[in-house]
Amino acid sequence: MNPIEILMLEDNPRDAELAMRELRREGIQFNAKRVWTEEEFLAGLRNPALDRILADFQLPSYDGLSALNLARKERPKVPFIFVSGTLGEETAVDAMHHGASDYVLKQRLTRLGSSVQRVLRQAEEHKLIAQMAQRLTENEKRYRQLFGGIKSGVAVYEVRGDGEDFVFKDFNTAAERIENVKKEQLLGKGVTEMFPGIRQMGLLDVFKRVWKTGVPEHHPASLYREGSGVSWRENYVYKLPSGELVVVYDDVTERKQSEEKVKISEERLRQALDAGQMGAWELDLVSDTSWRTLRHDQIFGYTSPPAEWNYEILLQHVVPEDLELVKRCFAQALTTDRLSLECRIARPAQEPRWIGIQGRVHRNEKGERVRLMGTVSDISERKLMEKVLRESEQRFRLLADNASDVIWTLDTSGRLNYISPSVQRLLGYTPADVLSRGMDQILIAASVTTAHKKLGETLLKLQAGKHVRETFELNYIRKDGWPVWCEVACSGMFDSSGEFMGIVGVSRDISERKRAEANLQRLATAIEQARETVVITDTTGTIQYANPAFEKITGYSCAEAIGQNPRVLKSGKHDAAFYQQMWNTLRRGEVWHGHFINKKKDGTLYEEDATISPVRDASGQIINYIALKLDVTREAAMEAQLRESQKMEAIGTLAGGVAHEINNPINGIMNYAQLITDELPADSPLQQFSANIIKETNRVSQVVRNLLSFARQNPQQRSPANLNDIIKSVLTLVQTVIRHDQITLTVEAPEGLPQMDCHSQQLEQVLLNLLTNARDALNEKYSAYHEDKIIRVTARLFEQDGARWIRTTVEDHANGIPEEIRGRVLDPFFTTKPAGKGTGLGLSISHGIVKDHGGELHFETETGRGTRFHMDLPVKGEK
Repeated sequence: MNPIEILMLEDNPRDAELAMRELRREGIQFNAKRVWTEEEFLAGLRNPALDRILADFQLPSYDGLSALNLARKERPKVPFIFVSGTLGEETAVDAMHHGASDYVLKQRLTRLGSSVQRVLRQAEEHKLIAQMAQRLTENEKRYRQLFGGIKSGVAVYEVRGDGEDFVFKDFNTAAERIENVKKEQLLGKGVTEMFPGIRQMGLLDVFKRVWKTGVPEHHPASLYREGSGVSWRENYVYKLPSGELVVVYDDVTERKQSEEKVKISEERLRQALDAGQMGAWELDLVSDTSWRTLRHDQIFGYTSPPAEWNYEILLQHVVPEDLELVKRCFAQALTTDRLSLECRIARPAQEPRWIGIQGRVHRNEKGERVRLMGTVSDISERKLMEKVLRESEQRFRLLADNASDVIWTLDTSGRLNYISPSVQRLLGYTPADVLSRGMDQILIAASVTTAHKKLGETLLKLQAGKHVRETFELNYIRKDGWPVWCEVACSGMFDSSGEFMGIVGVSRDISERKRAEANLQRLATAIEQARETVVITDTTGTIQYANPAFEKITGYSCAEAIGQNPRVLKSGKHDAAFYQQMWNTLRRGEVWHGHFINKKKDGTLYEEDATISPVRDASGQIINYIALKLDVTREAAMEAQLRESQKMEAIGTLAGGVAHEINNPINGIMNYAQLITDELPADSPLQQFSANIIKETNRVSQVVRNLLSFARQNPQQRSPANLNDIIKSVLTLVQTVIRHDQITLTVEAPEGLPQMDCHSQQLEQVLLNLLTNARDALNEKYSAYHEDKIIRVTARLFEQDGARWIRTTVEDHANGIPEEIRGRVLDPFFTTKPAGKGTGLGLSISHGIVKDHGGELHFETETGRGTRFHMDLPVKGEK
């Protein structure tokens, strides 16, 4: 065992020597380095081989707790033992809380050796625990890799109750694929809840038996029904020592279907034999009797079955040239138990015909030959085809020599032994050039590697007797240096006995197709970089592709979009009939053009013009829909702004006419009132009435001028004014009416508010309109007196962006403004009052007046609680 490395923080060399002597007495092998300053201690901590730290608690220039804190920071895993004569019990406990491994009093150094030994054992235990934890982690990782990578479905259950049900605890990837369900959907749920069909197939009973007995069971392939779906499952059920149940299973539907197909195939073969496609026969070697099908006799030229049949009668039908062959083959069959021959037979006045006979000798339990059974078929047509094939080989050579594609062959070892003359038209080389150079010399380097790999794999499969056809692409080099892409198709050549003879290949020029693919790639790049959104869905509307513009405009990533339906963008601005009309158009195979108001991921609405087109396959069936959509939110906003501008222009025209029609009678009223004033004595009480008439007609005239100014956006002459005066002037006009309606009116406007540059009559008009609206709202809610039937007018100073403003608020306790119309209350001609009760221009004109003064008119409202309108205006000279 190697000696341990000890760092000793001790200023007294005698105490250090006593401690080391005690360690030696315990048989501990060590190397010790004594230090007594912080700098030396820090340097010692950085020794990578350090195993233990022994430290005094009090040193002339350093202290033990500081050393402990430094050691925990620099070397947290190295044990730290205090060796001190001044360490009290409370201090020792505090040191242990700070990470010290132990403490030993210098007066009792005999404990030092056992303390170091104990710390050594603890370190070894910690090391062993860490190793075990590492092994546990690795085992868990290997288990997870096995669990996730196994091709069989694996489900882990924990029991519920006394085996009443089994709850999903884990579910591997293969099981997710088999069941077409995600693990997260199953965890914590009972198997009978998620897969009730296991009761009918008997698997739940197996679960219960295995859980109770602990004996694994194999539940053979059984029919599993779930809803309208039917499949076959084979299960292996185990119980773990932890009590959990593990089920490993496979979907064997394909295998069972294959078995069923085999049965059907066998039945079809029997029916085919019965129908006369092939004759079946049997010779009893013991009794020399026979059995055969109708087709057997027909092949031998009989229209009705002969009275008897045996081997000798068979030989009578064989043409003389083949008689010895037949006898030899039957004799060999008695030795090899196998019969296979082809010969010619003939009946009198009939042309010879070729037949094929296949048979097998059957033996009894003693091994004695008892019967020869087999089939006979008319192979005259095949024999004729073989003759035709031989003749066609000559034609093949002629065809290969004149084909536009390049035809070539390799021998059984993979060497090129033939290439058609068309290679000269395609690549500029003569066949002799290529045969002498080899295929590698007319391919680019990358294609040489591909050719060797593909042809080598194909050759191995063909040599193993597999009939395969491989297709791949190679890049050839013309004699003049130009590249030529070819699609290569190769397959095996076999003789009539099935013996592998080599590889035949065809190289077809696909350079044009490759150029088209490159163009398609450029098109795909253009779509990826397009400003317009491009979305491709399947016929159900499920998104299969979305370009980056979709991400930028909607806020959904392509990964989030794929697999979703475009209805995730629905804003609720279109009714069901809108979407129904769109789908009716698309399902008719027509292109749909339209305008969407959709919603982004963050909830923002946007507008887009869309063209959606069906995509058809070669048979004309619709297989996809492709949508090309352009974000026109900005254009729509500009169009709305233009419509608003045109509406305001119409308002201006209307206002001009209204002003003309009102001003004439108003001027008449004013003139008549002035005449009354002039005719009345100065002390007449009617003087006040005529003065009020003149004042009010002046105010009406001013309102008309304000309306005309608002509509035509004419500048107004402004002068300094005090808000208190404006409020008082308005209140003198409305107080009587408000009191009559039993409304409580309160005003909180401090004296000494600074002046504003304004048109005071216009601001009076704004306040009058706000008070009138508040009065109407309260009367709608309360028909008589109510303690909450209140209008509150307040004014106060506030600062914004370093400037002073005055806010005037008109507050009512009525029903508030409904949410659906809050965005329209400032629009011209919009009103909720009944016909004849309002024009809808009051708030719109007021908004224009306040905005013209450099201020802002806005409101707060709460349904059922009331509304506060704020008029914010800048103080004079502080815009």
